[in-house]
Amino acid sequence: MRQIILIGLIAIVLLPGSNTMGQGIQFMQGSYREVLEKAKAENKKVFIDFYTTWCGPCKEMSSKVFTDADVAKYFNEKFISYQINAEDKAFATEVSRYEVTAYPTLVIADETGKLLGKQVGACDRSYFLKFAQSATGECLSFEAMYNKLKKEKQNDALVQDFLLEAPNYLVRQSGQELTRWELRVERVYKDYCKRKTTADWMNAKDFDVLQLFHTEAETDDPFLNYIMSHYDEVVQAVGEENVFRFVFTLHLGLIDHQARKGNMDYLKNLERVRGDMKQMYVALVDFGGKDVYTGLKYLYDGYYYIYAKKDVDKYIDLMEEYVKYLGQGIKGADYLAMVNAMSEALGESKDNKVLEKYIEWVTAALQFELTPDDKLNCMLMLGDCYKKLNNIELAKKCYNQAYVFSLQFGNPGLSSAVQQYIKELETLQ
Repeated sequence: MRQIILIGLIAIVLLPGSNTMGQGIQFMQGSYREVLEKAKAENKKVFIDFYTTWCGPCKEMSSKVFTDADVAKYFNEKFISYQINAEDKAFATEVSRYEVTAYPTLVIADETGKLLGKQVGACDRSYFLKFAQSATGECLSFEAMYNKLKKEKQNDALVQDFLLEAPNYLVRQSGQELTRWELRVERVYKDYCKRKTTADWMNAKDFDVLQLFHTEAETDDPFLNYIMSHYDEVVQAVGEENVFRFVFTLHLGLIDHQARKGNMDYLKNLERVRGDMKQMYVALVDFGGKDVYTGLKYLYDGYYYIYAKKDVDKYIDLMEEYVKYLGQGIKGADYLAMVNAMSEALGESKDNKVLEKYIEWVTAALQFELTPDDKLNCMLMLGDCYKKLNNIELAKKCYNQAYVFSLQFGNPGLSSAVQQYIKELETLQ
């Protein structure tokens, strides 16, 4: 059964090259030769944004990153910025010179056009700034930090910077390079852990590292235990918001894991929701003013029965009670989570009762405000269910609606994939 997953729709606020009212990075008009001449005259480097008109991540960069005040200030002071539509044949020389094959491709060059740095794919403001600064030598690149660490293994400040930068770097790697860098980062982290006690982590920067790397709680997790037994002290050192987020993520993840695996200790951990962790759960979980423990009990009892016991009837009963408990506070995301859990636990199901329940819950979710990608996946899932129930007419209607939704993404490949579902359905008629 197709799970309802995110497709990654990017909100389109500004098109590339459409800075308004002087906001954001100021992109120069004219030829690339004129850009280089201006960079030389003003003793600046060159920033080039290679984009296409249909590229969602390009639009994300233009609307969310290039308009950021700090980004704009830095780039307008240090660079002559230029945008190139990579599909415009007039710029074939530049596209070839910088080996642009994916979008966006972000290039830093000197005043002669010599490549100083290249970033493929969208990134957030923080990574974008660091990319530019490392390309111009204002700060160490990730690779340079690692090389320096090999000589300065006890340099805690450098280790912290390296580990905090690691997720941004790793997400942009693939294949053997990704594997190699993952092993390097893991080794640096493990070596760092060997030098520190649990108490040593309770400072702002190390706690940031901890939140990135300690993402799965152990059954008797030393960090959870230390924080809860030294709560006021830790809050003073790293801030209550950080403590709440870290403890909540670890603890709820532990409950979730134990329930799915059939480990009855999930019940013991659930008790902490109304015990020593009550304050943070009340602050972070909203059941419309209702008791948090009771709501989570319905949810994770349901996970226990569907994942560990494959008991569909019990899961459905518990989820119906969960829906009643949430009442007016229920959201479309709650229905989608219920569908995803059953779909993931059961895999491809042809059971009529299961399929009908999927249809009921997905239809209920569609009554709420959903993101375009959620709507698309809902219609695809409904189409799958009706197809398995041999209701070809309704299946086709759902797939056609999914196709309409897919057009909003401006992604020809996505729309073509949805059309394929319709074509396959037509062979059954």
